[in-house]
Amino acid sequence: MYKMNVNVLELVKKLEIGLQILAENKIMSTYRRVFRGKGLEFEEYRAYGPGDDAEMID
Repeated sequence: MYKMNVNVLELVKKLEIGLQILAENKIMSTYRRVFRGKGLEFEEYRAYGPGDDAEMID
């Protein structure tokens, strides 16, 4: 049998950092997606017209 010299604490730390980065990226991408395509400042009312994107109706 082969003996492996593995530093488990180092591997766990690297895994923890990687998972933390993935979780933060997932949270931030979800947060950005909420605001995608929507203005945060009110400009004006306007009537819906043919050809307008239905997703932009507030």
